[in-house]
Amino acid sequence: MKIITKAALTILLSFAFIASSTGFSQNPDESHESDIRKFMVSTGFVPAFKYGIDLEVKRIGRSTPELDAILAMPNEKIVAALIPVFKSQLPPEEAKIVANFYSTESGKRISEQQMASLDNPNPTIKLTPDQKREYEIFAASKGGKALEQFGLFQQSDAFWQLVEEALKQASRN
Repeated sequence: MKIITKAALTILLSFAFIASSTGFSQNPDESHESDIRKFMVSTGFVPAFKYGIDLEVKRIGRSTPELDAILAMPNEKIVAALIPVFKSQLPPEEAKIVANFYSTESGKRISEQQMASLDNPNPTIKLTPDQKREYEIFAASKGGKALEQFGLFQQSDAFWQLVEEALKQASRN
């Protein structure tokens, strides 16, 4: 009887280890957050965001204590503060598709080229034929369409109000 119990316990522990190491143990909200974080980090969202703030400060010739606080904030703190804003616009399934695409060579190439030309609103993205095909498949996917809608939302005052509120909250903590 003890041999069966030890064998059963070994099997259960092995399954628990495999499940935890493959992500099965992650609850849906943690997985959604993880995908948003992966997307934000892989696309260089925070460095681009800080760069945009810096350009605006230089353009107008002055800063504010709020902008200085954002520029001084660690990147991970900004990511953590903005995850709820991104989660509200990118549903879990779409967030996973987006995060996975931007982890591919094509997604990385697009991000690299966009980061290299942050002050150019319409950078020319050079992709191989295979990368173009992969991007076209992504763009036509549920995730690609959700990202396109999110891009439009990022141009709205509502988005920037949410960002401002989230960052003010983060700077207080």
